[in-house]
Amino acid sequence: MKRLLVILGLIAVSCFSTAAQTPAKPATDDSATQEALIKLTKEWVDAEGRRDGATLDRLLADDFAGVAPNGAKVTKKMVVPDPKGPGGGFSFTADDYVARIYGDMGVVTGNGTWKTKDQGTLCFTVAFVKRAERWQIVTIHISQVQQP
Repeated sequence: MKRLLVILGLIAVSCFSTAAQTPAKPATDDSATQEALIKLTKEWVDAEGRRDGATLDRLLADDFAGVAPNGAKVTKKMVVPDPKGPGGGFSFTADDYVARIYGDMGVVTGNGTWKTKDQGTLCFTVAFVKRAERWQIVTIHISQVQQP
C-alpha cells in the first residue's frame, strides 16, 4: 500500500511539474516595439557618450548587471554613481541595430566604432524587460571586435 501511494505521489508530482512548464514564446514581428527598443538603445549610446547620469538612471533597471568590453561586470551603481552627476563614459558610434521581442522581453544587437582613435570596433547586446508598462535595460554586453 505504501509503495502504491509513493508511486501515485510521484506520478502526480511529475504531472504537475509538466503542466507548470510554459512553452517558450517565439520572437514576434511587432515593428512598433522593435523601433521603440532601437530608439531606447540609441538614447543609451548617446547618454554614455555625453556621460548623462540622469538619462542612464532612467534607462537602466535598478537590478542592472552588465559586462564591459574588458570582461568586467558592472552594476547600475557603477555606471551611475549619482543620478544627478555624470555617468557612463563609453564613447562610440553605433549602427546595424536589430531588435527582437519575446513577450515582455526584448533584445537589441548592434555594431559600433569607438570614437577614440585606433580603438577599433565593437558589438553589443542590450536586453530589455517591460516593467509597469515601461521598458528598462536589465543587461548590456559589449565586446571588442578583434582585428585580423
